Amino acid sequence: MKRPVVILLAFVVSLPLVARADVAYVDGLGREWLQPADTLGFTWFDVVPVCDVGTGVCAGTLGGINLDGWRWANVATLNTLFHELSGGAGFFTAEPQEYEIANSTWAPALIDNDGPGPDTGVFHITALFGGVEERVFGWTRDKDPDPATGAYLGRIDNNPFFDKLQTDDRSDIDQENADIVGFWLYREPHPVPLPAGVWLLGAGLAGLAGFGRRHAR
Repeated sequence: MKRPVVILLAFVVSLPLVARADVAYVDGLGREWLQPADTLGFTWFDVVPVCDVGTGVCAGTLGGINLDGWRWANVATLNTLFHELSGGAGFFTAEPQEYEIANSTWAPALIDNDGPGPDTGVFHITALFGGVEERVFGWTRDKDPDPATGAYLGRIDNNPFFDKLQTDDRSDIDQENADIVGFWLYREPHPVPLPAGVWLLGAGLAGLAGFGRRHAR
C-alpha cells in the first residue's frame, strides 16, 4: 500500500521548478504588469520564441519564469500605462513619444532602488547612471527597421535635473544589451467567475417567477 505513495512523491520531487511571475503594478484597466527587472539577462532573440512579436501572446517559460497568459506590450499599450503613470500629462496617442519634466512627483514614486524586498517604488531599477540617475528600461515588441541594433524601448527616468517617460526608438542601445534592459509584459484581467451559490439563487428566483406567472392565470 505504501509503495505507490513513494513512487508518487518521487515523481513530484523530480518535476522541474517553475517560478511564478510577480505582478509589479495593476493599472486602471485591470492589466497586471510584470517587473521589467525580472526579465533582465535575456536578449530579444531569447524572448521571441516565447512571446509572439505579432500578437504579443506569450506561452512557455523564460529563465524558469512561467509566462503563460502574459503579453509582450507594444508601444500603444505601453503608452496607455505611461499616460496613467504621468497623471494624464503625456502619451495621448499610440505613436512613439517621450514626455520630460523637471522635478516630477511621479518619477521618484515609480522607481524602487532598494532591490528585491519591500518596495519604495513600483518598478525596480534596471540601470543606474552616474550613481544618481535611476532608469527602468524595457523593450516593447515594436522593432526598428534595423533588427540588429535598435527597437522601441519603454523608459522611466528619475534624474536630478529632469524626469522622463519614453517609448521612442533607442537605436543607441543594442537589443542584446541584456544587463540593463528587460521587457514590458502584462496580463489582461480575467473575469471573476460567480460563485455556485449565486447561480443557484438566480435559478431559484427564475423558478419562483415562473411559478407566480402560472398561478396568476
